Amino acid sequence: MKKNYIIYNIFFSIYIKKIILFTFLFFPKKKFFFYNIIKYYKFIISSVFFVLFFFFLFFYKNYMFVFILYS
Repeated sequence: MKKNYIIYNIFFSIYIKKIILFTFLFFPKKKFFFYNIIKYYKFIISSVFFVLFFFFLFFYKNYMFVFILYS
């Protein structure tokens, strides 16, 4: 479980950083905001699903960790 958690943490932190960098690079100007959302909507949707999928995998395998987290 510890090993799984460490691997997941490293991977997830890198992925979150990528998403944050992406949003700050591509959405700095207000007037181009909607244009960029339309242009990169596939990337945004895929990233959201990817993150949700990994959350599900991680929490499904380590349900005791979730229990500890919410208690």
